[in-house]
Amino acid sequence: MEKQVHYTLSLLISFAFIVFPLSNTKASNTEIQTDHLLGSVSALHIDAPGANQFYTLSEANGRLVNTNLFYSFSEFNIGSGDTVWFNLNTPDLAQVISRVTAGNPSYFDGQLK
Repeated sequence: MEKQVHYTLSLLISFAFIVFPLSNTKASNTEIQTDHLLGSVSALHIDAPGANQFYTLSEANGRLVNTNLFYSFSEFNIGSGDTVWFNLNTPDLAQVISRVTAGNPSYFDGQLK
C-alpha cells in the first residue's frame, strides 16, 4: 500500500506543475496523446467525450530508465466523469515523472489514479 501511495503522490506532484486552469472551463472530452519526445514508446491517442469511461495507461506508453518511469504527452485532459489509471507493474519502480509539452493547460474533470 505504501508503494502505491508513493506512486500516486509522485503522479499528483508531477501533474501539479502542468495544470493551469485559467477559467472555470472544464474538460468535456478526455484527450490524452503521447508525443514523440521519448523515442520509441507505444503511442497513445484518446479523444472521447467524458461519459464515465475508464482509460488505462500502461508502462509501454512511457520509458523506463533504471527505476524511473517517464511519460511525455502532447495533450492530457480528463473529461467529465472519466477515470485515467496508470497501470504500473515494475517491482522496483521509484518515481513516475510526467510532462505535457504542447503548452496548453490541462484540465481534470475526472479522476487520476
